[in-house]
Amino acid sequence: MLVLILNDSQIDITMIKLITITSIALILTACSGETAQSVLSENELRTEIAKCNNIRSPSNFKGMACQNFQKECEKRVKKDDRRRDCTIPDWS
Repeated sequence: MLVLILNDSQIDITMIKLITITSIALILTACSGETAQSVLSENELRTEIAKCNNIRSPSNFKGMACQNFQKECEKRVKKDDRRRDCTIPDWS
């Protein structure tokens, strides 16, 4: 939510336009359904999953990234019914 505080002065119209355009762009990006993983080629996705399988103790962020690669892989299996190994280690 965007809150503007007015102090008896006019806000520059250009700034309002910029904020509006930025807000619309953010909303459209969030609603597109396209993720960073979904634009990877099959080979790139395979490479990332292989990297995940070679990590012994990932950081929280890398662990989440690996889970996202796994989800994308599983989504592709459901979509085209091609057999893929989407497993990554359970680091918990």
